Amino acid sequence: MAVPPQLSASLIVTAPMVGRTVTGTHNYRVLMVQRVSKSGSFDGAHVFPGGVLEKKDYEAAPDGHPELAHKLCAARETLEETGLLFTKPPAIRRWWAQDAIAGLRGKTIQEVCVEASTRPADLQLFARWITPRAQKRWRFDTRFYMLNIADDDRFLVDQLERKTLVQTRELVGMSWSSPADLLLANMRGELPLFPPQFAILHEMSKYRRWQDLLARSVGQCEEESDVVESNPVEPLLCSRSDGVVVALLPGDRAYSPDSATSVADAELFCQDSAERGLRRLYMNRRAGGGGFDAISLVQTPGTMGSAPAFPAGASRL
Repeated sequence: MAVPPQLSASLIVTAPMVGRTVTGTHNYRVLMVQRVSKSGSFDGAHVFPGGVLEKKDYEAAPDGHPELAHKLCAARETLEETGLLFTKPPAIRRWWAQDAIAGLRGKTIQEVCVEASTRPADLQLFARWITPRAQKRWRFDTRFYMLNIADDDRFLVDQLERKTLVQTRELVGMSWSSPADLLLANMRGELPLFPPQFAILHEMSKYRRWQDLLARSVGQCEEESDVVESNPVEPLLCSRSDGVVVALLPGDRAYSPDSATSVADAELFCQDSAERGLRRLYMNRRAGGGGFDAISLVQTPGTMGSAPAFPAGASRL
């Protein structure tokens, strides 16, 4: 019997290249954190900040609204892990000080906002993933929210230029890089990722300007958000005879969420763009756990059902 997934929330943060020379393909960078090797989940991998929903997230949300609780959880976990406070500019200037922000850890974002006479930053639902049922130890039902920091948002931009206090109990550190650089580092075996993070970075990489990415997030209609919410991506992980791990995604011709489903080895070797109905990730398991290297997406016409993780059409990275 599969382990029930825990509800969790994660925050994807993009920041403009303020005061920096844009030498790559994107004019923004993405916040990533690296888990410690014995963090209990995602050991040593590079992920977006986030964590499991707690009782105080529901208590802080008006009327215990589940969606607001998820958003508050994403903001709270990011504050606790990175020391970055993502709210609207506070009326009390003392809250700009990093030492003051560090002292807020442990409080709900709503409590912080009341004290600082402000309100949480606007977050947009970007993706929802569920850990495969074959995972015996930890499973999560994670909603990924996005926050795009604008060039003129001095309250948030100024925080990025200061020395942040990373929660060393769970994190090795944090970094800012463009989606293209992160994907290239993964392909080289330098930056281990899990399927959700790869899929999100892959989608983000198509937007070269943060302004376009913001338009994509904010412009997403309610119906599209409902598709993301009601169609979570739950991969089926399969091991190929040559050691390559294949993550079959909803819509793939061989996909089934049932972890007991047996997929023929020959089927797992099908990754030619001429094949129809493929929607899968190929990846190398990193020694000692902590994610996967050299992840590539193969998606061809003919996939089945709703597929919110990637846009329709054939692609390969």
